[in-house]
Amino acid sequence: MNRAYWIFPILLVIAIGIGWAITSQGDAGNTTPENGNDPTGENRSAGDPIYYYFYSDTCPSCRTMERETLSNATVIEALKADFDYIKVNTAKERQLSQMYNIVYVPTNVFAYPDGQEIGRFVGAAGPEDFLDVLDQVLEFYAQNG
Repeated sequence: MNRAYWIFPILLVIAIGIGWAITSQGDAGNTTPENGNDPTGENRSAGDPIYYYFYSDTCPSCRTMERETLSNATVIEALKADFDYIKVNTAKERQLSQMYNIVYVPTNVFAYPDGQEIGRFVGAAGPEDFLDVLDQVLEFYAQNG
């Protein structure tokens, strides 16, 4: 079987394994890469895959993901180097959320530069697992992008 077909089962296994919810308190703060608040895509690079992070202000797992993973220095560098990172508040960006059929948060969607979805997982992921997913998406994108 072609290696490209393995990305989706791998993402599914990771999502199931890490799809747990951790309750946290407080605001995770705004510690995301520069274009992390760009749902319009104005700051996108032409050839990089897109990482959409769909979240809600009332979601405990979203706050955990932001605090533990998206604020991790290694994750930030990986996102800046290889992805156009777009942080999407589902309550404020309803059209984009509907376009990607977002039902649960956090939802992590990876897409080609034209917006066509490559894959997704729902739930929070720790930094190591998230970096593994980024590597898998980049490998898939390099072979099929």
